[in-house]
Amino acid sequence: MDPPYPLTNPDLEELLDLLLPCLAEGAVLVLERSSRTPEPAWPAGLELFAAKKYGETQLYYLEPAA
Repeated sequence: MDPPYPLTNPDLEELLDLLLPCLAEGAVLVLERSSRTPEPAWPAGLELFAAKKYGETQLYYLEPAA
């Protein structure tokens, strides 16, 4: 998922809430954000299991909670 960098964290969190019911069991969501943007608050039901920074890009790896 590569939302536009100017998308605010509250708007992104709302989008993740809407996306969560569409994820299959065992799905992996890779979210790309600017490394200058604070880490979003992850909605209940979505768990962060890894994060990697590449220069100006931050990748978050998430999965549906068990």
